[in-house]
Amino acid sequence: MQFRAELCDRESVRVIRLAGRLGREQLPELIALCDQAPKALRLDLGDLISADTAGLQSLGMLRRRGAEFVGASPYVTMQLEFEQANHDRALQAGGGRTGNLAAQTDKKTDTEDR
Repeated sequence: MQFRAELCDRESVRVIRLAGRLGREQLPELIALCDQAPKALRLDLGDLISADTAGLQSLGMLRRRGAEFVGASPYVTMQLEFEQANHDRALQAGGGRTGNLAAQTDKKTDTEDR
């Protein structure tokens, strides 16, 4: 199954429904949709089958920036929890270059916000 991202904007929230397999190739599309959100962001993961490492890191970054996730399967939930644990370990290990794209992106964003 291929990846699909579908917009379902509501009055106070941008909802993006993800379906299929999220991989590095689909990230520009997903990030563009999320960056264009003028309001709160909710990702409906009910039809997301899986995500590669880059996809999981990007989803983790979006969650840490305040996106709400709904409908994730137990498998996708487990993958996201594992990604968060890796992110937390990388930060505890010194916060330098960790090899974790999401951690590096979050650190860059924190610096830019100051």
